[in-house]
Amino acid sequence: MEYGLIGEKLGHSFSPVIHKEFYIPEYGLMEIPKDEIDAFFEKADFNGANVTIPYKETAMKHCIPDETSKAIGCVNTLVKDADGLKGYNTDTLGFEYMVRRAGISFEGQEVVILGSGGTSKTACYTASKMGAKSIYLLSRSGKSYPIDVDAELTFLKYEDISKAAGVTVLINTTPVGMYPNNYESPVELSSFPKLEAVVDVIYNPLVTSIVQEAKKRGMKTTNGLPMLVAQAYYAEQYFFHKEPSFSDEDMEKINRTVSVIEKSKKNIVLIGMAGCGKTTVGKILAEKENLQFADTDELFKDKFGIPAGEYIEKYGEPAFRASESEVVKEISTKQGFVIATGGGAILRQENVDALKQNGLLVFIDRQLKELSSEGRPLSKGSEKKKALYYKRLPIYTAISDAKIFVDADAATIAERISNIDNIGDKKMKLLVINGPNLNMLGIREPGMYGSESYHDLIGMCENKAKELGVEAEFFQSNHEGDLVDKIQESYGRIDGIVINPGAYTHTSVAILDALKAVSIPTVEVHITDVDNRDEFRKISFIRSYVKKVITGHGLNGYLEAMEFLAK
Repeated sequence: MEYGLIGEKLGHSFSPVIHKEFYIPEYGLMEIPKDEIDAFFEKADFNGANVTIPYKETAMKHCIPDETSKAIGCVNTLVKDADGLKGYNTDTLGFEYMVRRAGISFEGQEVVILGSGGTSKTACYTASKMGAKSIYLLSRSGKSYPIDVDAELTFLKYEDISKAAGVTVLINTTPVGMYPNNYESPVELSSFPKLEAVVDVIYNPLVTSIVQEAKKRGMKTTNGLPMLVAQAYYAEQYFFHKEPSFSDEDMEKINRTVSVIEKSKKNIVLIGMAGCGKTTVGKILAEKENLQFADTDELFKDKFGIPAGEYIEKYGEPAFRASESEVVKEISTKQGFVIATGGGAILRQENVDALKQNGLLVFIDRQLKELSSEGRPLSKGSEKKKALYYKRLPIYTAISDAKIFVDADAATIAERISNIDNIGDKKMKLLVINGPNLNMLGIREPGMYGSESYHDLIGMCENKAKELGVEAEFFQSNHEGDLVDKIQESYGRIDGIVINPGAYTHTSVAILDALKAVSIPTVEVHITDVDNRDEFRKISFIRSYVKKVITGHGLNGYLEAMEFLAK
């Protein structure tokens, strides 16, 4: 075998997948028993190899280590050349890449590192190299370890944690919080009131409990996946006798592979009202993305032997929610799934936190009138369904990473979800609403409103949306209630409204109240200069609410409104 990974047990290693994304399609796993490892290293029947626990320190005795490896006391990369085996430690390069990527600086900072193993030494060495002023090393024993660094080191037991209260960066190198013990955390972040950033070398789950808490506090964070990928990349640089660097080209190659690996491990979690199509869409999406599929209602039935609806009717909703949480937490520890959740699964924060550890939460929003309530006791009947929808809508909106409105078949919705690379890719969504008689543009008083049709208006707005990089949808009705319904449906899925209420401008308190209720930034548009027409047209009920009023600019007024909202 030319290239591979050396370790004792390697069944769940990501290394072959990572190296295939770079330059080595044939990368093997070499599981060696402890009583055979010295002989294996002496024979060195490979060109290049990575070394993982428990053999990183053993490998030092069989190679010529570089200065970094000497300082830390272990190697993770071996390269055979004419002089024998050369040893390197690319974990330090991987660690540096990871924190650079997260925008975390050590320059002049006080740092705390949890743990005392090999990764602790890597973190200590690299943090010092990157300018850390002082480093506190917390472990159960509090024992020191030999390491050659410039930073001031203080070794502490966990009971002395208060001595590290002034740190600004925390690094977890312990396995606490790693699968299958996802919901454990090594320390309370409240112990560090000045903390600004948290680094956790764990990558399963993708977001550990301690990182999750740090995110809620607005801190910079990273998991360990970027380090894992980067150390592999830099190992290959040594394999092929290249000098590792942090050039833009190198960073881009590593970033791309991190994204590929993360996508293969991340769950896609579908949330939304019962009957919105989560299960149907989810099954199509799972097949398309080559992921496994799970429905929490079906998992509930398998675990407790009774459908969710019957359980609620028999034992009540509080008992159901407690049992449902068991199911949600179990499936959330898995990776590589599409998970369709029950409509109320997100009502418990513990469930949301669990789902977000490995998942991207996608809110499937469907028009209220299209939601099925068959077999669902909590939303049985149109009024109960409506009340439940508006109660849950703010929660769905607040916790979701992406929102998809159901206006097409399930396959199309699955395709849209598939195209969501990350939450930063969400486009702004604008809604252009027109009131009565505006569907008659081009026919209605062309001397005043122009000869361009409503179809022309939509075309102009679509072109403007492409120019601005936003999404736009359109709605026109001659009925006040329809306009109110459309505004209400926009809550949680529309980022800005352009509205020409037509004649309802001068009469409708209901439209004003609907706009206030959803609290979406809105621009009022009129094709003609209504302030210089009939006296009654000078009255606008919505003007007291909207962000901007554009009158008398013809159809171009709509484009100006879209540009205003986009900015």
